[in-house]
Amino acid sequence: MTKTWKLRAAGLAAVVLAVAAYADMPDPWKDKDIGDCGTKGSADCSKDMKITMKASGGDMWDTADAFNFAYQPLSGDGTIIAKVTSIDNTNEWSKGGVMIREKLEPGSKDAYCVVTPGNKSCLQWRTDDGGGADWTNNAVGDTAPYWVKLVRKGDVFTGSVSKDGTTWEDAGNQTISMAKDVFVGLCLTSHDNGQVCSAVFENVKISK
Repeated sequence: MTKTWKLRAAGLAAVVLAVAAYADMPDPWKDKDIGDCGTKGSADCSKDMKITMKASGGDMWDTADAFNFAYQPLSGDGTIIAKVTSIDNTNEWSKGGVMIREKLEPGSKDAYCVVTPGNKSCLQWRTDDGGGADWTNNAVGDTAPYWVKLVRKGDVFTGSVSKDGTTWEDAGNQTISMAKDVFVGLCLTSHDNGQVCSAVFENVKISK
């Protein structure tokens, strides 16, 4: 029996995909390792529409930028929502969540709202290429299973978290000057380049 999954690609009408199973990610998604990852990461979508990601990488913090990114293009404003169903505790600061990023190279400007195994959830960002990351110094919500949301409106990036995907708690916001055409998707790092972290994402939705 086939199932359908409605995905919105940037600048395009909604695309409905009928699938029995995916070996990788459905179009228009792609995935790649950003930065120096000790073990190659991956992103796969199952027939029941769960996305399983695997990643090594030292971190997505300060000037470190090593993780797996499952992404698609985004032009202008947009919102991404996902439920982080599970994430391995390779480190209390391993991170999995939603990201908007200007470039596909390490050190790019970005913003991401993530769930961690040991430090709840948070919004983090990089305002300058090659610069250090920052955050609200405010761990909110809880660990997986938990929902995360990131909204871009102009140059303002706002993160939110939720237990049920309906009632949202503010995780903070930050102004970042980014190009109109960027990338949006799911991010995962093990925070330990010698280990591979696995995470499962569900109910992924990208909208304009």
